[in-house]
Amino acid sequence: MRSRYTLFAGLAYLALTVVITYPVAFQLTTRIAGLPGNDSLEFVWSTWWFKHALFDLRANPLNISVLNYPNGIYFPLLPAMSQSFLLPLPLAAFISPVFAFNVAYLTSFPLCGLTGYWLCAELSGDRRAGFVGGLIWAFFPNKMGHALAGHLFQLVVFTLPLAALFLLRLFRQPSTRTAVYAGLAIALAATIHPINVAYFIAPTLIVIVSAEIRLPALFRGRRGKAPDKGENRLPLKTLSLAAVIAGALTALFFIPVFLDAARGQLGSLVERGVVGFSMDLLTFVLPAPDHPFLGGTSLSELAHRVDPFPFETIGYLGLIPLALTLMALRWRWRENRRWLVLGLLTAILSLGPVLQIGREIVRITVEIDRFPILMPYAFVGQLPFFQWSRTPARLNETTMFAMAVLASSGMAALLTQLKNQKMGRAIWLIACTLIPVEYIVRWPMPTSPVPATAALADLADDSSFEAVMNFPVPENTINLYGLLQQTYHRHPMIGGRVYRDQPGALVIQNFLSGVLTATGGDDIAPGPTDAQRAAAFAYFDVGRIIYQPEGDHDGSARAAVESLFGSPVVSDELVSIYTLPNNQLPIADPLFVFGSNWYAPELWQEPTRWFKGIATVYAFSGADTTGALAFTAIPGEGLRRLIIKVNGAEVVRFGVGDWAKYVTPEVHFNKGLNYIEFFDEDGSWRFVGDPRCQGGSAVAGPFPVSVPCDAADRESRELSLAIQHLRFVPEPAQYSARTTYGDTLELLDASAPTLARTGDPLVVHFAWRATEQMTQEYTMFLHLLDANKTLIAGNDSPPAHGNFPTILWQSGQIVKYNVPLVIPPNTPPGLYTLSVGWYVWPSLEHLLLPDSAADFTIGVIQIAP
Repeated sequence: MRSRYTLFAGLAYLALTVVITYPVAFQLTTRIAGLPGNDSLEFVWSTWWFKHALFDLRANPLNISVLNYPNGIYFPLLPAMSQSFLLPLPLAAFISPVFAFNVAYLTSFPLCGLTGYWLCAELSGDRRAGFVGGLIWAFFPNKMGHALAGHLFQLVVFTLPLAALFLLRLFRQPSTRTAVYAGLAIALAATIHPINVAYFIAPTLIVIVSAEIRLPALFRGRRGKAPDKGENRLPLKTLSLAAVIAGALTALFFIPVFLDAARGQLGSLVERGVVGFSMDLLTFVLPAPDHPFLGGTSLSELAHRVDPFPFETIGYLGLIPLALTLMALRWRWRENRRWLVLGLLTAILSLGPVLQIGREIVRITVEIDRFPILMPYAFVGQLPFFQWSRTPARLNETTMFAMAVLASSGMAALLTQLKNQKMGRAIWLIACTLIPVEYIVRWPMPTSPVPATAALADLADDSSFEAVMNFPVPENTINLYGLLQQTYHRHPMIGGRVYRDQPGALVIQNFLSGVLTATGGDDIAPGPTDAQRAAAFAYFDVGRIIYQPEGDHDGSARAAVESLFGSPVVSDELVSIYTLPNNQLPIADPLFVFGSNWYAPELWQEPTRWFKGIATVYAFSGADTTGALAFTAIPGEGLRRLIIKVNGAEVVRFGVGDWAKYVTPEVHFNKGLNYIEFFDEDGSWRFVGDPRCQGGSAVAGPFPVSVPCDAADRESRELSLAIQHLRFVPEPAQYSARTTYGDTLELLDASAPTLARTGDPLVVHFAWRATEQMTQEYTMFLHLLDANKTLIAGNDSPPAHGNFPTILWQSGQIVKYNVPLVIPPNTPPGLYTLSVGWYVWPSLEHLLLPDSAADFTIGVIQIAP
């Protein structure tokens, strides 16, 4: 009898799935379930990768060797989310990854319905009520929203009700068999996705266990009724067995996560953008934005505004499930209060770190300041597992799990209250009809086309090359198409992103993309020759470029590829494939390509680029080589603290206060790709207009040359420094001190004109090096002295007009800036000396030279009338 009811329920859920997800069931091999260009493609790729790694490569799927070639990607969370890809593995191996994904996608709904049915039928004591609970768990709107994006993790959650069911049985009918089932179910629930540990397993287990062991006083019987004998006894042996099984099996999949967490290597998994992926309070009462019955209504417009990410933030509870929940709380309060706690707890957490209503952050006024209302997730989100998700809205899954149990209990109570069986059946049928209608998010279900497979599949058997590169550099959608194409051509890919951005995973891809798009025209470094460009691709074993028209809106990417590699060997509306020569030509000089945070070149007599914050430069070298980086830097607003790093290692620190040439100490370039960072410790400054129109800076003084200026420019930019004439030179800088002040400062250079006229401003350029970290703020003096050592003019001020006090100088840092000196108009013609020194204000204690003098003569200047 039970089998018959289970079969009926399963077939009913399957029939509803076919209708609700139409036309997916009729396009299992020709289309992919989910919106075009969305995450469905990533899950098809993942299904293929598990099959390819285990069956073809016989390798651990944890190390993704086919992305970010030749380095690969290490993704420790992959085993902890493997259930979604292991289940369809046989279909992927014997038919195709697209077919396997579509089948897993479709079967997830009836399987969720069945497991929800089993749990709700047992808790409510009524099979018809259990069917209603399974219906809610199979098709609730947040889950259907994730179905639009193809998020298999949020669909194959049929083991979650099993974990709760066997845990409840473990308390009520403890046995070894039940303990084994409970342990297995919890382990399976934990390995759908790590976030289930935080979002479902932890809150559900806490609520169930606390309710079974000891009910809080708040929820005791109305008259303080004592619990029945043995009601709250804890089955320690069976519970311990279940915990050991669940812990051991889960640990097998989480070992890489635990090891990397202990080594502090999971920082890249911490997500940002939590507020945007949180529930809005209105989402609980608003149907899906694209519900077919809401089209063009004001309610639809409101839903679209409240659900900015309709895959993630649909939180609609449903009117009928909500009504049934209220009935459960009215008629079966004692047995349902735990599920109310679970539903309310996770609903509140799903609101994220701050309260939002209508996508406006709710603020309260305290005196004259307004502060957002912090929600519990602001604190809970700092915990492990929570940190690895930016989507508190996914807690709606657990909220709807609790609602499924409550609504089924409410239906059971309602059917018990009704004396007329025909009316009861009619109400049940109406509920079973209206709940799926309420929960529709879009109909028909959108699908994606599979790529033109013939040309891509032909590449799979071509062993004349190693890697492919997708171009242009993919935004997320283009990257997803590239992943899907890889399931056909099966070659390693330059770059490629899956699930999360991995540190360093896009470096080679960005470099080669820059090589392709570099014009070879005027820039701050020599542009690459065609031979250099071809050699760079050959070095990384790139044999084919797969051009993606969808990412090339103006056709410039196609033109760049064809200018270097000619016409495609295959071309259609979806892709074009280009063949690359396999000839590694020698490269004499390093090839520079500009990465992130650089602005386009502009003319300051020479080509000049501004950068913002941290700017990257890729340097490709044909051999291991040692030399130095030379460049000219132009300060913008005050003195800037510049750090140069090569391949992650700090090379030098400069204090840039002058339009001047800078040369680093020795740097080593490895054969192949190297990574240079220009890092402005002071961040950036906002400038509106053309910086050339300033005519100079507060620290450097007037620009040493005349530069063109566009006074009509009103562009607003974040700027750090401007760089010119970047080169790799064979000889590193030899910074020898002209003199030393105490054990603290070295004077590396001081230059001033040898001839000046009375009344003219005199600018002296200084280069200093700190030999240790200073604990005092020193004042520098620059004096113009006559033959009798009489002071004619002077400038006493902290370094860089106070912009860079010596207490901020770091050991080894090189600081360059200008100091102005005005020659008095009545100064007699003749020869004068310039001397410089340092002292502490107000004590006037000097930093002494090696000969115990207080000042050092830096030069002689002739004053003309």
